[in-house]
Amino acid sequence: MPDRSGAWIVEVLPDGSALVSWIELAGGQAAFKVRRVEASGQRSAAVTVTDLGTNRNSGYPRMARRGNEVVFAWTGTDDSLQVKTATARLP
Repeated sequence: MPDRSGAWIVEVLPDGSALVSWIELAGGQAAFKVRRVEASGQRSAAVTVTDLGTNRNSGYPRMARRGNEVVFAWTGTDDSLQVKTATARLP
């Protein structure tokens, strides 16, 4: 069973739902995941933003919302340790 205990981030949305992101460990690998949770408690399927590998020297991913856009940021797992980003639009 995956371990969902790492680095939770919650971003409350204007409609009362929330985006929740976390680091999930499974099979010796880490992944940055996100899902939407409605005010009723109903949860969407989890989506993997990126795989993080096993090297946790890269710190913790971040998530921030601006209007209808969500920005995800994390440190790459290659030797350069550059900051990587992805964006998503909210419906």
